[in-house]
Amino acid sequence: MLFKGKPYISFEGPLKQRLANEDIALFMQQYAKGAILDEVQRVPNIFRQLQGMLDVNTKRGQFILTGPNNFLLQQQISQLLAGRAGYLELLPLSYAEL
Repeated sequence: MLFKGKPYISFEGPLKQRLANEDIALFMQQYAKGAILDEVQRVPNIFRQLQGMLDVNTKRGQFILTGPNNFLLQQQISQLLAGRAGYLELLPLSYAEL
């Protein structure tokens, strides 16, 4: 609901993973204005592509990256997207939200 105008791409399925891994630059051309990218840890070369895209267009909030909070994901982000990333930790749903 927060990002209604952004396309949502999930890399959980093998087809999107394969398409992105074959040519990440071509794949990301269609999302030049931003997107919500879910399960990004499954496409590790996406971080380098995002680095280049964010160097060209420095507008905040273009890409929303989601995935598990694991060491590999944080290492990739901190190395390639240093100064370009913000973190938001989501807590589990409360009883009232359920």
